[in-house]
Amino acid sequence: MENFNFAEFAIGGLNKRNSILNIHDFKLNGIRNECYRSIFLFDEKLKDFVDKTKTVTGYSGLHLSDGLSFDFDSDNLPDVKAETAKFCLYLYHSFEIPLEYLRVAFSGNKGFHVTIPFMVITDKLEPKDNFYLIYKNIAMEISAGFKFIDNSIYESKRLFRLLNTINSKSGLYKIPLTFEELDGLTVNEIKQIAKTSRKIDSLPISEMTIINPLKELYDKWNNYNFGKPGKTAITNTNIRDELLSLITSGTDEGNRHHALIRLTGLFAEKGFDYDFTLEMLKLWNKNNIPSLPDNRIEAESLQVYKDCQKNQKQTESIPIYSLKQAGEVYKDYISKISKYKIATGYKAIDNKLRGMMPGETMCILGKTSVGKSAFLQNIGLNFAKESKEPVLFYSMEMPITSVYERTFQIETGLSGFEVENSYTHESEDIKIKANIIFDDLPNFFTITESGMTLEQIGGLTKFAESNIYHKKTGLILIDYLSLVKENGKDLYEQTSRIARGIKDLAKKLDCPIIYLSQVTKKYSEFDELEINSARDSGSVDEASDFVLALWKDKPIEGEKEITLNLGILKNRKGGLGKIKVSMDKRSLKIIESESKGTSNNKTPEHSELEFTKGTIS
Repeated sequence: MENFNFAEFAIGGLNKRNSILNIHDFKLNGIRNECYRSIFLFDEKLKDFVDKTKTVTGYSGLHLSDGLSFDFDSDNLPDVKAETAKFCLYLYHSFEIPLEYLRVAFSGNKGFHVTIPFMVITDKLEPKDNFYLIYKNIAMEISAGFKFIDNSIYESKRLFRLLNTINSKSGLYKIPLTFEELDGLTVNEIKQIAKTSRKIDSLPISEMTIINPLKELYDKWNNYNFGKPGKTAITNTNIRDELLSLITSGTDEGNRHHALIRLTGLFAEKGFDYDFTLEMLKLWNKNNIPSLPDNRIEAESLQVYKDCQKNQKQTESIPIYSLKQAGEVYKDYISKISKYKIATGYKAIDNKLRGMMPGETMCILGKTSVGKSAFLQNIGLNFAKESKEPVLFYSMEMPITSVYERTFQIETGLSGFEVENSYTHESEDIKIKANIIFDDLPNFFTITESGMTLEQIGGLTKFAESNIYHKKTGLILIDYLSLVKENGKDLYEQTSRIARGIKDLAKKLDCPIIYLSQVTKKYSEFDELEINSARDSGSVDEASDFVLALWKDKPIEGEKEITLNLGILKNRKGGLGKIKVSMDKRSLKIIESESKGTSNNKTPEHSELEFTKGTIS
């Protein structure tokens, strides 16, 4: 709004309030310590009021805002960072807000700020004397359930720290961050950056578009009656009184859309058919000033009615368990564990993971060339031999010849060159070894088509179950996540959709899925990996039930084995930790340290695995 460009500033401390300036004319003029601006924008009437009274106290005129802000604040900054990143992803997945639309900032001390430009919320922003209530209710509805949110910022005269100014408590700047920095950097790394001011490339507001779910929220609260006379307020009386009040009283132009949706929902909820609902809506519409066109009532009410019926059917199909019923389900679950539980073949890890179950997913993180593809294939072969259940390996990077040669290496101990040479000379020994492998692993199947979608992977799995091995798939392996094809505005969006889609696919197929993911460029193959190391998305660890990671120890010249660290970074069923494993350079066989013949008698759980109590996700 062109006239609403005035804000209250406090430059140099909160005790220096009541300075009303045009935001387009404002300059810091070299002052960087403790600088604030009001969240809300006013017209020149606020300046006139303060010029006369010397204070903003008591002013209650029209106002609006240029951004919807959320303040995450707590002494536990790592947890606040994680919650803020989670909130950003929630905005992306639940409201379809592109991450580049969000303005993210480190506060300079104990928190992080996320702001959504109001230009993407509505193109019809109305200044009101109670706009702060509209603003507050939109913000609280969006952030409901999130921790560390400071709702006190939604007061009408609240000030907010200015970007690239210093927080005197820490001596650090409030700085802008990209989502990738928020999600991928440690708290200490962010604090290091915050020692100076900075600028980042942000998507211009002019290139943003309206986000419909946000617009609906704005319309809802903009039309809401906050206790003012003359409008029909939706109250918490019983449904009969609410229906009668709405139908007989009608409403005015600003509240018609919300009342139409509410009435349609109430009729659908009570089981009235749509023809009756439409007639009652037309009766209600006669009392509106002005009335809505009949074709608009029909179009909007029909969609709402269908949505309500769909939601009712979905709700009716969701079971509600008593503890006794839950106990019966659990007993059935226990009885099936031994049959369906997936083991990796590495005892120390399996003891802590307590086995994967159908519908669960595991992500294995690692740099290129660290051995994660070989590790995935080792797991698949271990499980195939032990369980005799079908394993379906989607190898989107290696051709079938490489998969076969690597299988031969792992199972026989031969090098790739020795396998190739033996087949070249058609040796009898290689024929015998091949027949043994075929007998041991008749249930290991491979698909090497690259660039498949998750929908295609699901369809091929169903086809294999019906036409190839004629039973349910025991385990699916995907090498690797970034090679799965998915639509999206950018790589981050694509990767996030794939990670969440893999979890949905595991549930749909009722089969565990283990998949590989690359890590961000800041890690080398020797760096210990963290839960947020996955490349291109923070959704990878969120969507997975288990996250493992592989990184190398520094090599020792002349050693025939590569020592790897296998870390448990996320475990829904137990603790976190890491185990030392070895990969034979010739065969790519990966084994636990104790499996090589160590002399102590401790179990692998206690001798090889270093566990922390950690937080169980």
